[in-house]
Amino acid sequence: MLGRNGKGTDEWGAVLLAALTWLTVLVLPAAAADDKCAPIRALGKKLDAVAKGKVIQTFIFSSGNTSTEEFIIINAKQYWRRGKEAWTVGPRGPFPMSKISNCQVSGEESVGATQTYVYEYDRQFQYGKARVRIWVSKDTGLPLKSYFKDIKSSAASFERSFTFSFADEIRDPI
Repeated sequence: MLGRNGKGTDEWGAVLLAALTWLTVLVLPAAAADDKCAPIRALGKKLDAVAKGKVIQTFIFSSGNTSTEEFIIINAKQYWRRGKEAWTVGPRGPFPMSKISNCQVSGEESVGATQTYVYEYDRQFQYGKARVRIWVSKDTGLPLKSYFKDIKSSAASFERSFTFSFADEIRDPI
């Protein structure tokens, strides 16, 4: 995925991986019983097939400061901006589904009026490893929200929360 500066970023993939990441059937298939990460990898394929999506990512730094990024995908394009900066557009890439481990089903919860399955897994990033918690709609198989937290926190560590939408009315922002 392209970031604002045109370089590849792991954040967008992480957003929707958390989807993000993202679980197409949302029930662990019997054939995948040995691979507890199979539903999360399947979520990536489902997200790659989504024609429209929007993700709001909030960084929560150890200082208490926050920063927000917004991503919109429409067919083969990806739009990105930080805060209220101008939008950047680039080609859409696949969601990275590698470098995940320690996957488990955490249970079921409601997000608003929507029933979800909750999954947790570890994700390796360039900066280190994070524990991801993701809420996936039982009806659509798509994520509603997710949360990342560094496993080994440091003074520079941060947490990230994401909200997802896949409404037909999502439009090209520029």
